[in-house]
Amino acid sequence: MTWGSRAAVVIVEGHISMAVHSRDTERQINPTPPAGKPFRLFGISDGGKPSFYWSEKPGEYAAYYGGSDSSKWVWGTLGCGSGKRMKPENRVFIADLAMVKALEQARIFRPCGNCNKKEYQRWQKEQQS
Repeated sequence: MTWGSRAAVVIVEGHISMAVHSRDTERQINPTPPAGKPFRLFGISDGGKPSFYWSEKPGEYAAYYGGSDSSKWVWGTLGCGSGKRMKPENRVFIADLAMVKALEQARIFRPCGNCNKKEYQRWQKEQQS
């Protein structure tokens, strides 16, 4: 286990599982994962609100909070060089591309310009119109 200033990162079955994110207040209160669901992911709840939840599968994408400006809240691939440099306490994981798109549509995250150039260019065009 590696500790950041506000988060613990746990490796489960060779995948990173975010244990405590600074904005994940529920996880801070109840840090024990349910049986068979060791991965903590970020997504949109059934009620349409952003939330953290437990999953049996690791996230396929990563995202991070780059600041209070929502244009700095970025999603990208797990292998992205920019993403690997982000602080663990600012990192969240997202299940799949469908959830990434839902978070993007809700204007929570934007695509990374480093690992998702085409998606980033599409997003920039949408912002200009």
